[in-house]
Amino acid sequence: MERHILPGLTRLPWTALGIKDYIKDITKGENSLQAVYKQLKMVEKEIQSLIDQIEMFDMFPYIRPKNYVDAETGLPDDTWIYPCKTYFVEVENERLERTAQVSRIYDRIGPILMKLEYLILGTSTGKSVVMTTYYNYWEKKIFKCIQTCIPCPPQRDTEATGNEFYVFSYFEDVLRVVSINDVTLLIQDTIYRLTQDINIQKYDEKFFFFEDIIAELNGHVKFVDVGAIRVNLRPVIKQVQDHAQEWKNILGHCIATKTRMNMYDLKNQIDSLRATMNMNIKGLEDFKLVMATITLVQAMTITAEVRYRGMQELFNMLRQHDIDVSTTNW
Repeated sequence: MERHILPGLTRLPWTALGIKDYIKDITKGENSLQAVYKQLKMVEKEIQSLIDQIEMFDMFPYIRPKNYVDAETGLPDDTWIYPCKTYFVEVENERLERTAQVSRIYDRIGPILMKLEYLILGTSTGKSVVMTTYYNYWEKKIFKCIQTCIPCPPQRDTEATGNEFYVFSYFEDVLRVVSINDVTLLIQDTIYRLTQDINIQKYDEKFFFFEDIIAELNGHVKFVDVGAIRVNLRPVIKQVQDHAQEWKNILGHCIATKTRMNMYDLKNQIDSLRATMNMNIKGLEDFKLVMATITLVQAMTITAEVRYRGMQELFNMLRQHDIDVSTTNW
């Protein structure tokens, strides 16, 4: 389409002889583009229909015998069920059949995508670099439709005493995978290190980093011309700025939450020491405890003061970066 539009970027007088041909060429290109778009939508609808069929398959069917006749009465009996071993054999056979059906439906998706590639690019490799993003989109949709599962609420254990429940989950199965365990430990270790005490300067640098992103994007150009097409960058810029602001707010909230918890810990420690010092002494052991507490208070006075001042500085820094630390949020 761009090839059809580009000649129109040249400044021509209205008396130019090629204007009618240009309009005719533009109209032809537009019609071709609309035809491709309609076919694209038809292909997407067809693929989505196949994905919906795959998603509707129940791979854990409840199998009951059909047209069973009671050997004693000679009458149909729809309440009869398979013996345990036979039942699981029948379930396995049914699952194999359904899996084959799902596989046949899945195999139909690839040729449809290659047909679309041929329609747009004139090739049918299924590996076109230009369509990588499009292929990834459908691969993710297919993956999500195959890994679906219905959450099962906790089930009461009838054999146990009291209100005991059993939760059906894949937790134990996933826990056996060594690679997942390693990643979990790595994440936990990373989170632990990130939540350790970091000096105020590093926090300050993080906030300035996000603020600089927002400020720089305010001065960024809002439109970019790509050939004959003008791209509006405002939505992208707005999303990036919102994302940076969100990270800034999350960081501020995490710092404020941790600082608030440290304040509570310090307050509880002080209250406990105060209660011990103000206790009613009734004997030698109580006297020893009070004296030991006084010694501890004297030893931790400077440390407590430093902790308190550090918390004050953190809250002052958060306010300077427009992070809400009002008590209404706690």
